[in-house]
Amino acid sequence: MTADEDRYLEFLRFAIDESKPQPAHIEQMNWQGLYDFAKRHAVLGVAYHGIQRMDAAAPRPETDLEFMFYGAADRIRRKNIKLNMVAAKLSENMLKEGFRSCIIKGQGNALMYPDPMMRQSGDIDIWLDGSREDIFRMVKRDVPDADNQYHHIDYPIIKGVEIEIHYVPSFFSNLYYNRRLQKYFDSVSERQFCNWVELPDGLGTICRPTDDMNRIFQLSHVFKHFINGGVGLRQMIDYYYLLRRGISEEERKECQRLLSRLNMLKFARGMMYVMQEALGLEKQFLITEPDEKLGEKLLFEVLTAGNFGRSDTRMKYKGKNKKVKLLWYSLRPWRYAREFPAESLVRPLFLAWHQVWKWNEQRKYGKHPG
Repeated sequence: MTADEDRYLEFLRFAIDESKPQPAHIEQMNWQGLYDFAKRHAVLGVAYHGIQRMDAAAPRPETDLEFMFYGAADRIRRKNIKLNMVAAKLSENMLKEGFRSCIIKGQGNALMYPDPMMRQSGDIDIWLDGSREDIFRMVKRDVPDADNQYHHIDYPIIKGVEIEIHYVPSFFSNLYYNRRLQKYFDSVSERQFCNWVELPDGLGTICRPTDDMNRIFQLSHVFKHFINGGVGLRQMIDYYYLLRRGISEEERKECQRLLSRLNMLKFARGMMYVMQEALGLEKQFLITEPDEKLGEKLLFEVLTAGNFGRSDTRMKYKGKNKKVKLLWYSLRPWRYAREFPAESLVRPLFLAWHQVWKWNEQRKYGKHPG
């Protein structure tokens, strides 16, 4: 980690924790570097929240750069308002279609932030309580060429808003542990579809995951993206705010039991190091003991990869052959074979299985992109 990255993380710790004092060496801040860093990790709204919290006498970014921070934060705020409206209306419409729903990640996560408008939103992920066949047919009725994946189907019905309708919240490439994960989701699903919360500014209500389910689900989501492409600080901060909601000792033991059963306990220990050392999460909120060695590697990968790995220039395929490109990227997870062999080594096999699965779906329900 460079000295600048250390200062950026110190500033983000100040930005996400209202109780933390202003960084002692704020006069050494490379503000343009902070802007670029926050942009790579999709946390510009968080960074601007920190700028707003600074003392009046503290050194600030130059006027033009501060306006860039403000402009980014304003765009984030306006998009959050739009997505909140869409999430509430979508939940209402799905109920009319006969599907209870739960908004996973996204707008549900934003509600855990001190200012829900400071989280940079992406798409809307909505998990429906229904059979894969019924959901598929409903989506195909409205969007005949919708792309179908194992865990979700695209639902592009609103311009400028990406919507993914989930059959299952998340998945593993390892079919053995994936079966366990899906059984867990089934066992807690009833509570997720009635956990109603109010959105800001009276924009409506949505269901979001309960904290116990969210600890497992979001960690599985981060784990999957870490293995397959990369994750950035936005996902780390989401998990930070989830853990800061608190956990009892009984809940911690049950969480550890589930993580062990799902083969995620080792990854969770690396995550706890990042939560504690990079983001300043207090010990009482950790779900397991941190692993320093693994945590340092995870933090390096997070800082290198950026949001969903989009800043990672390593192992980039520069050719044009699509089949070679698919094979190349299917092998990328092997770089984590030593730490997480059960998930990383089977990724190419999963992709082959997934293609066969899509062919079967096509025969059952009709042609769709594959």
